[in-house]
Amino acid sequence: LIDPDFLFLTRFNMPNITVAPGRPAGANYGLGDQWLGFNLTSICGPTSRCVTTTKEEVYRHYSAGPPYVIHAHDVPTLSSRWSELVPPTYDQYPLLYAEMFAYSMAAADLDLPHTLVNDLFTGCMTHWPRSDSVETVAASAQRFIDAFDSSTEDVILSSGGTKSCFGSDMTPPPLLHYCQRYPFRLNDGQWRVLAKRRVAHDTLDCDHDEALLPWQDEGKEPSPRGFKRDREEYWHVLGVCAVVRGVSYAKRIG
Repeated sequence: LIDPDFLFLTRFNMPNITVAPGRPAGANYGLGDQWLGFNLTSICGPTSRCVTTTKEEVYRHYSAGPPYVIHAHDVPTLSSRWSELVPPTYDQYPLLYAEMFAYSMAAADLDLPHTLVNDLFTGCMTHWPRSDSVETVAASAQRFIDAFDSSTEDVILSSGGTKSCFGSDMTPPPLLHYCQRYPFRLNDGQWRVLAKRRVAHDTLDCDHDEALLPWQDEGKEPSPRGFKRDREEYWHVLGVCAVVRGVSYAKRIG
């Protein structure tokens, strides 16, 4: 189970993790135990296990987020309980992450402790990967940057998909969560940016012919000749590449 703003970068895999009935897994998030301070009796009911869940249990099993990996046996019960808990949770916490806290409560209520897994995604609510050297990341990112000096087709590479953004020597995580702004610089120092909130809602429509491309980052002055990029900016480039080419590939294959 993933959010709409997730893209697959590589084949999804969780080595040495077993998911079975009663044994779900999820990405390890830093949401923590904030929901223990809510009126859990009101949200979950006085006899619910969510009321007696401890801080230690939260950090060990319930500070989870997408991708959630759940056995089909548990999906109906968990999804139903989750949907029941979202409205009363939002009544007490009408902010972002209310639905994620409600998920944790539902899992605790049903005694479904999650195996929390690191490094399943990047791009948002986590750090950029550090498994590859800066030089390796830079080499892949530079190929995408150089494409802007060639043609639109070289940028979107509609036949390549997200995997075309990464060299064979790179090991990206399975998923990209593109929930933020991703500014980066072209070879001439001009800033470009991609942010999901400004993308046209009909981008994936079959009759939408305009390519999805990063736009000029208004208000940022071009960098002088000889500027340097850091690991974060290179990953911004790769994140933008994955979204642009992922969308292009999806539209191509229909």
